[in-house]
Amino acid sequence: MGLFIFFAATALLLAVVGIYGVLACVVGQRTREIGIRVALGAQRSDVLLNVLSRGLRLALPGALLGLTGAWAVSRLLQSQLFGIGGHRSAHLRRQRAAAAARCAARLLRARPPRRQHQPDGALRSE
Repeated sequence: MGLFIFFAATALLLAVVGIYGVLACVVGQRTREIGIRVALGAQRSDVLLNVLSRGLRLALPGALLGLTGAWAVSRLLQSQLFGIGGHRSAHLRRQRAAAAARCAARLLRARPPRRQHQPDGALRSE
């Protein structure tokens, strides 16, 4: 278990350093633009939000590719190992699917209904 925690912590550290590198590169490339924005009166929060949103636009596709690749490799390794899977694995898959369905139902319930009103107040059919 200790080795697993070590590798997980190392992977997390590498991910944090990678995201920091992406943000540092974005800020380094846009130093003049940020300076002009600040000189023209932009708020600090607006500049920070702009930098973080551009950094996330670069980091999220990489994270999605990495997670997809990790999932594919884990399935490949699982099929190569003897005794992994079977009844316990099927039970866990059903539990995860049920949990995902419950989360989706909660999200749909939390969303307010979409209604488009005409100027006279009558509902328009979609």
